[in-house]
Amino acid sequence: MNPRLRILLFALLFLAAGTTVLLVGHDVFGYNRAGRPVLDPIAMDLARGHRRPALYAALAIGALAGLTGLRQLLGALRREPQVAVELPEADGIPITVTGQAIGAAVAEDATGIDGVSRAQARMTGDGLRLRLWLAAGTDVRSVWAELDDGVLARARQSIGRETLPTSVHLEIETTAGPRVR
Repeated sequence: MNPRLRILLFALLFLAAGTTVLLVGHDVFGYNRAGRPVLDPIAMDLARGHRRPALYAALAIGALAGLTGLRQLLGALRREPQVAVELPEADGIPITVTGQAIGAAVAEDATGIDGVSRAQARMTGDGLRLRLWLAAGTDVRSVWAELDDGVLARARQSIGRETLPTSVHLEIETTAGPRVR
């Protein structure tokens, strides 16, 4: 799952939970007819007896949670730096190729594999990230073998590296079944 989507889902879940607790505590839904507090009465008596320390503790916990969430959000939104790959010199001229160009070439090459319907590839600072969508019923072993022996071997050869750390994410595309009416 995409990290940004995961953070958004957790944020919405916690927002909904907090809102629900507040509304139940204020008897908006009518569930609190007995007048019982939502929080433990012993904890509430302790908090009432020590108002300032309880307020400071609640503020500190809230600020810490907010800063942690903000840090996670900024980390998820941060883009990876653009990667440039230095290729072996041709006729004494140094050649630099962008990571986007290499990723596009690898993705295009990967779509030529039987059973691969779509491909995305991206060069990062530590290697290649490859995402393949396979048609339903595709033999994954043959795709993997052709990917390793063909596509990635050509990519390593073209950029002049013996190794190219690669993260491969496979997704199986399913066909929609008949709709029931």
